[in-house]
Amino acid sequence: MQEKTLQRDILPHRDKLYRLALSITLHTAEAEDVVQDTMMQAWNHRNEWDEIANMGGWLSQICRRLALDRRQRMDRMSSLPDPTQQADRHTAFTGSDITFEQRERLTTICDMMESLPPPQNDVIRLRDIEGMTYKDIANELSLTEEQVKVYLFRARQRIKTAYSKIENYGL
Repeated sequence: MQEKTLQRDILPHRDKLYRLALSITLHTAEAEDVVQDTMMQAWNHRNEWDEIANMGGWLSQICRRLALDRRQRMDRMSSLPDPTQQADRHTAFTGSDITFEQRERLTTICDMMESLPPPQNDVIRLRDIEGMTYKDIANELSLTEEQVKVYLFRARQRIKTAYSKIENYGL
């Protein structure tokens, strides 16, 4: 087996890690910092790289933990979110300017995704945001493809139900 290297085995995951961090922190600069911190932690554990079977999954776990910690810290620091941060997140996701109403809908759906339990949250993010296949998600999260499909179905149902309550004013 070939020894793992930073260039070949770690750096190709940067974009995926950035999207993960952005979906959690909701701010581009914070997401960039999380990715940098993830790379630093990976580098600090470089003597363990050859023992890691799924480098992408390992990096995603580090990134997710760091992003959640940063998001909690940010939430504690300010009680009201900065509207420019929300705009940054949605412009990054859509690649264009969006209306206030669209931004509010996206914010609501992203908040609902974040409130899902970890397997559902991870599965829906990887499938619907990252566009990964069921097989790749199963490998990344150490699940079966059937489990991935069940978690995805349940996650979508929870979001659909919660969103319809909001859109129908609880009626």
